[in-house]
Amino acid sequence: MEIDRYKDLVLETYNAVVAPSLWPGVLDQIVEACGARGCIVYEWHVQETERRLRTTVITSDYDPALLDTYMRIFHDWEVKDQDMFECQSLEKDIVELVSELDCYPDQTEYLSRPHVRRLMQFDVRHRYASLLDKDNPWRARFSLQRSEAQGHFTAEQRATMRLLLPHVAKSMNLGSQFNDQREEQSAVLNLIEKLSVGVCLLDSMGRIIVKNSLFDQQQDMFRAFRIDPAGRLSMLNAGSNRQFRGLLNDLVAHGRFGARPRKEAMFASSPDQDGQLCIEVVPLDRSDEIGSRPFNGALVVTRDLREPISINLELAKWTFELTTAETDVIDMVCLGLTNSEIAQRRDRSVDTINSQVKTILNKTRSHSRTQLVRTLCNFSSPFTGQGQAA
Repeated sequence: MEIDRYKDLVLETYNAVVAPSLWPGVLDQIVEACGARGCIVYEWHVQETERRLRTTVITSDYDPALLDTYMRIFHDWEVKDQDMFECQSLEKDIVELVSELDCYPDQTEYLSRPHVRRLMQFDVRHRYASLLDKDNPWRARFSLQRSEAQGHFTAEQRATMRLLLPHVAKSMNLGSQFNDQREEQSAVLNLIEKLSVGVCLLDSMGRIIVKNSLFDQQQDMFRAFRIDPAGRLSMLNAGSNRQFRGLLNDLVAHGRFGARPRKEAMFASSPDQDGQLCIEVVPLDRSDEIGSRPFNGALVVTRDLREPISINLELAKWTFELTTAETDVIDMVCLGLTNSEIAQRRDRSVDTINSQVKTILNKTRSHSRTQLVRTLCNFSSPFTGQGQAA
């Protein structure tokens, strides 16, 4: 893949963070770049005690009505396929495509399945999938389809996808900060004051174009940033600032953590404050909400990890196979309570709560409470008063 085309496609991917309507076009370009039949992104949706798959975005040449009909008839078969590829995909943090050959070595039996026979009627023979968020495998379930004539991906095409998919993963992860109220709010500039995260938009020189009041409040508390002599937003910590400038200026600095994009976040502490400020950066080439001219800027998103977060507890419980007691503890962790405070509220010993928190950390693959909160942010709504309260 030509380097200029690769850079353009990566930038277009990050533009979709604040403009989700770009996703079908981005997927069209990915399909063209890797030589696929089409692309579908799924997520799980909980309906009472039942999981249901739903499509969140598809390539433009797929008929949504036909896809809905297929999913209605063959939903249970697709669930089995999704569970199978998830088991294959969760073994590593990297974003890697899993094919039907990886999941079903017996192709004769696989090809005899009714949903596969129906897919082949629509010229879909080979199927690939990848989890783009392994902290929350319920969303961003990316899949590519290829025809009989196209055959399996070549080594070169797989290499192209290994380059592209970490950026898609990060963009979809950060884009969830903006999507929930997209139908009600037409412009990011009108939306950012409703967010429960700090937002700062920078131009190509790293100078501030617009920011919300919460970003200012968090800066007053943590003093993580300053304006340097050139008028650019910089981080006070020299090591963090080198990473920050790299994320602002170099596409290669993004997408390094594959399907766990929140590992790319930076953290800032203050001697005057408990807790940490989580800082995430995404390149932004253009946005209809801020004008049509390219400006090659960036979006900075900050979250005070001390603040209570609102999460979908049922979804977290399903994902990490938590007990009801563990879910109750997570509820209080999200309120910012210490283990001692949780023990007092639950009328349990501190040792019991310590043991439960340790079990929760193991189940969520978190090394600390800070990382646990960062992981739980993947199940949260960033809008004040939105979502299921934790």
